[in-house]
Formats: sequence, C-alpha cells, structure tokens
Amino acid sequence: MVLARRKKKSKDVSLEEIGISTEVATEDLLSQITEKMNEYLSDKYGEYEDPELLIVPTDVRPLDAVLGGGLVLGMPVMVTGAAEIGKTTFAWQMIKSLQQHYPNSISLYIDVEGSANSENKDLGIKSRIELMNIDRKRLIYKSMTLSIEKVFELIVDTVKFKRQIEEKLNINIPMIVVWDSIADTDPEKLIEEADNPNSVIGLKARIVQFLLGKYKPLFRRNQVMLFLIDQVRANISDNMNNPYAGKQEKLVGQVNNLKSATGAKSVEHKLRQWLFLSQGQEIFDYTDVLGWFLDIHILKSKLAPSGFTIRTVFDKRFGIDKFWTEYHFISNLTPFEEKIFKKMGGQNSSAAKAFRNKVESILSIKSSGAYKYLEYIDPSTGEVIQSKKFYQKDAKSLYNSDKEFKDLFDKCVEFHIKERIIKYFNPDNKDIQSLLSEPDDIDEGLTEQF
Repeated sequence: MVLARRKKKSKDVSLEEIGISTEVATEDLLSQITEKMNEYLSDKYGEYEDPELLIVPTDVRPLDAVLGGGLVLGMPVMVTGAAEIGKTTFAWQMIKSLQQHYPNSISLYIDVEGSANSENKDLGIKSRIELMNIDRKRLIYKSMTLSIEKVFELIVDTVKFKRQIEEKLNINIPMIVVWDSIADTDPEKLIEEADNPNSVIGLKARIVQFLLGKYKPLFRRNQVMLFLIDQVRANISDNMNNPYAGKQEKLVGQVNNLKSATGAKSVEHKLRQWLFLSQGQEIFDYTDVLGWFLDIHILKSKLAPSGFTIRTVFDKRFGIDKFWTEYHFISNLTPFEEKIFKKMGGQNSSAAKAFRNKVESILSIKSSGAYKYLEYIDPSTGEVIQSKKFYQKDAKSLYNSDKEFKDLFDKCVEFHIKERIIKYFNPDNKDIQSLLSEPDDIDEGLTEQF
C-alpha cells in the first residue's frame, strides 16, 4: 500500500516583497513583472551572454550576400556535393579567409580521407596549402584514420585546450575545424563488427546527430566553426545491364538528384548553414580558369533566407574565382532567377517574359561587336556611366590595374546585389515570396541515413 503524500505548500510571498506595485498603469505593471522575472532568472541561473557572432566571409560578394555575410563561427556548417567537385578546395578557401580576416585565428584540418593536401613534387603538383598560401604557423593538419567518436573526442579536446590558453592569456582565438569527410568516417561499432552490417544500419546518422547536439553549445561558447564535408553517393543507372546502353555511373551532382544522394537531412536541425555544391559545364570563356561552373545552393542559413543559388566560377587549383564569379553575376541571370522565370510560366507567360526582360535590361556587361564594356545606371540620378571597351579575356587584368575600371565594376556588383538579391529577400515582395514558398525538388525525398 502506497500512502499519498501531502503536497508541500510553497511560501506565500507578497507583491510588495517581490517589489511589484499594482498601483500603476497596465503597461508599467508588465514592465515591472518583466524586470523582476529577469532578475529572478539571473539570480537562479546566472548571467550568460553568447560571445560575439563572428562571420567568415567567402569574399565573393554575391555569395556572401545570400549567406548573410559569410559562414558563421560557433555553429556547425555542412557542405555537401559529389566527389571531386570542389568541397575540399572550398574548405581550404575558408581557412585562408579566416586567416586574412582574423589574424589571431587557428585552424584544424582533420583529413580522414588522406587526400586533402596531396602533392606530387616529381610532377610539379603543389599541395593546396602551398597553392593557396595558407599560413602553416596557424594551421594544424591531421591526416589520420579515425572513428566518428574519436573525431569528436579530438575536436572537443582541442576546443577545451584552446579555452584554457585563452583564459590564461586573456585573448580570443577564433577557430575553424574541418572534418573531411563524414562519408569516409565510420562509427566504432561498424569497425568492430564489420561482418554484421545489419547491426549498424542507421547507426552513423544517429551517432553524428547525437554528438552534434551534445557539443554544439561548446562550439558556440568558444567561437569554433565545425566545417563538415559530406560526399554524396552515386546512382548506377537502371539500364546498366542493357548492352546497348552506355555503362556509365551517374554521379549525383545535380540539384534534382540530391534527393537520392545524401543523408545530411538527418542532422539538418543541428546545422547553422548547409550548402549543396553542384557542378555545371566546364569553362572555356575565361582563359585563366581551369575548371567549371559551380552552383552553390543555400539549403539552410540562419543569417538569410535559404533557397537561393549562386553560380560561381570554380578553378580546381585555387577554388572559387572572385572576379570571374562577380563578372558572371553582373552579366547573366542567376540560377535562382532562372527558377523564378520557369515558375512564372517561362516563355509562355507574359509575366515571366517581363521579369526576364527587366533583369536583362539592368545587366552591366554589354557587348559591342567583339568588345565588352561596363554600363552602370546611377539609381539616384539616372545617369548612365560606361567604361572603356575591352576584350573579355582582359577583364581581370584590367580590374587589377585600372582603378577607374575597378571602382565602376565594384559599383555594378553592389548595385546588382541590392536589386537582384536583397530585394528578393524582402518580405514585402509578395510575388517572389510566394514563389519561394513553393516546394522545390532540391530537398524532396532526402534519406535519413548517411
């Protein structure tokens, strides 16, 4: 027999003892209550303020605009894409950017795959660290095979050691930790029980999800960006057995194939930002670039609305080319604008045609025979300013050598960011917001397992 226990009555405290006066207007009364609640919570749980929010820009202005300034220190960031598409190079670019913008920063690169900094001196192939002029004095590079649990253990130990140093020296050390990659890292149980795969189905996703949630506050308090790289899978075409079909592996590198490509969806709610990299056609127009167009899709961002896509010019030696990406931005519709055009009805809709014509009318790269020139329309005065004519292949060198051209080019980029990115994000732009709210094939059917 279990005897009922009398509920202990809490001590009755008067409003006067709390410090609240009822002889005031309702608005003032609510203000008093809010103040006293805040004092109560501070006394019980202590005063805590999150550290300053630090942004690491990519230094590609259209991309930074859709990211809300860049990537955020203090929260997990996921970059997803097919093999050999540029994820690792992009990670090195962010380390370089961190070093440039935060001179007191340190970076940790955990290379589980063992190929993030490969070089071949006999063939004259330089490492990415050397190619991108990364400051080795502020870089910890670890190439080792680890389990998921050991990766987190290494990261947590590093962050705690960093905090000890900061407290002793009274300094702040911003940090990026790159994990390359989740796809190539297995849980300890899988390593130990490799002969029994049924016992570990879905285990990888659950472990990563649990450990991200467990240590996310640690990263936030210590201004550490956990830069996660996840490689998408590949689909073998159903007609592979057809002797007349091309026996090619279909890489899941396009947006409409992402639904069968990745398991990052299982940890999406733990991420601050999630980018999907999609490879486009190879580049021949920009003679100093050896690479392809690389679309960066913003699947999630806490700093700006997601759903936008920026087409970048990617050089597989040096990463995203800042100038040519911005040049392409002010001379072509973005994939996002193409999507809007398509959703409006494309060529069969007068509204869609009007939208496309409006964007094309303000593009700043104009043609005159074989030549190009910049055209900038001052939004305040309506004055039309044009640059000298140039061959497209000479545009970058002209930007680097001619201040007048550079200033005009920069004005054009900033104008297009305001007109073609910021205005789309404006909640008052009802037509665009309704299109943004429509389902997109980019996130349909994502799997729940890595």
